[in-house]
Amino acid sequence: MLKQKLILSYFSQIFINLLQVVVTIIVARIAGASVLGTIAFATSYVSMFMVIFDLGQGVAHIKLISEGKDEAACIGTFMRIQLVLAGVFALSVLLFINIQKYIVGIPFESNVHETVIYLTLLAITINNIYTIARTTFNAKTEQAKADIPDLTRNLIYQILRLIVVIIGFKAVAISISNLAATIMVLPMILYFFKGYSIGKFNKDLFRQYVIIAVPIIILNVAEIFSSYIDKVLLQYLTNSEEVGYYVAGLSIGGFILMIGNSIGMLLFPTFSKKIAENDYNSINNIVLKYERFIILFLLPVTFSVSESSDIIVKLILGHKYINTIPVLSIATVTSLFYAYFMVYGNIITGKGKFKTISFFYIIKLISLIAIIYVLVSPQLYNLKGYGLAISMMVATIILGCCFVIYLHFYDKKLTIFPNKIQLSVTLIYFLLISYFYPAQNLFIKISYVVFSLAVYYIAGYFTRLIKKDDFREFADVFNISKMKGYIFNEIKQPGD
Repeated sequence: MLKQKLILSYFSQIFINLLQVVVTIIVARIAGASVLGTIAFATSYVSMFMVIFDLGQGVAHIKLISEGKDEAACIGTFMRIQLVLAGVFALSVLLFINIQKYIVGIPFESNVHETVIYLTLLAITINNIYTIARTTFNAKTEQAKADIPDLTRNLIYQILRLIVVIIGFKAVAISISNLAATIMVLPMILYFFKGYSIGKFNKDLFRQYVIIAVPIIILNVAEIFSSYIDKVLLQYLTNSEEVGYYVAGLSIGGFILMIGNSIGMLLFPTFSKKIAENDYNSINNIVLKYERFIILFLLPVTFSVSESSDIIVKLILGHKYINTIPVLSIATVTSLFYAYFMVYGNIITGKGKFKTISFFYIIKLISLIAIIYVLVSPQLYNLKGYGLAISMMVATIILGCCFVIYLHFYDKKLTIFPNKIQLSVTLIYFLLISYFYPAQNLFIKISYVVFSLAVYYIAGYFTRLIKKDDFREFADVFNISKMKGYIFNEIKQPGD
């Protein structure tokens, strides 16, 4: 059943991401890069203030419930914490907007930008309140209850977004669609949550929430800023159109990034438990399998997308998105680096080294801001979205190197890079393939990529670089009957 929970979370993320990519492509073609950039900027602008809302209390809630604390008291205390922080979050955004406009004197690019920010703020504030139920579901490892409302909200939003764009509306209408979808999933969340008891606020529990959350605050601040500051800085250094070009490439090339995020969320409790048990055989086996999956399946996909970025952009976005081509190529590689290194970051987190991991994310954030300014600023290299994509890749590599170097010196029981042979052979093969990639003729380019992948898997199988078990593990991910049974068993009795 645990396997189905992991797969459900993984595939719900894949479905959401693919749906978003498809709709984003249509929106980009119909509405243009400027509309895409306006929405992305507003979302990132508001989301950066999540550092005020996400202070580590969610991790504390999961930890306290999983440790067997009084569930009703935990939910009652957590609910009041979330409601207060949601209000502080919303007021802080409004205060900052007014300071920016009337004290600092920095206006938004247009009135539309400001309107979209207000609508986005309302949607995110409501979604923050939903974390009361969502985090409780995660604490109870009820993955279906946690994932299905998010999946439904995204499905509704993408359908509404598509409709309003086809009709002819733009950024404001898209933001209203997001708000409407957020409100529409409320009945489902209430249905799933109705079986839980909500206790009174407990001062002793509140102190425990604070004690657990404090070491995580710096980590959350660094992660949130790293996730959203790129689009905000690009907006202020260039304009909405450039943000649109960047987001278009990121949307298509970032599908591997969500694998790193999803796997990270799922492996954290596993690593935490195995480290506490000093079971490094299990930990090394997980790392081995995860890394093999990255190398044998995601790396070839990354090569295909990166090398074919010009074909992909011209076919699905059109020639007016020519600036997206290098962004897509770099963003895909960045996503691979993130997914590859994230398993080591989660081992450090699983060891409870929150201060250490926070320090590494701060290094990443400082590096990111510095590189962005050098590569994107009009006064320096002025590389715009391409420079931003390079900045993200370099910062991600720096973060990954921090993880690996730390574990190399402070955890001798862990096997780092257990698939060295497969990694070396695969990298050399695809680097050579990339070097001889044909420069012209669409048919030849596509044929070259397909032929290269076929040779890799056929040769890998006969040389035992790739084993039957690798394909079995990959195929088992698509076992629909097991997944359906797990979902129905979990949601048939809310609160059980």
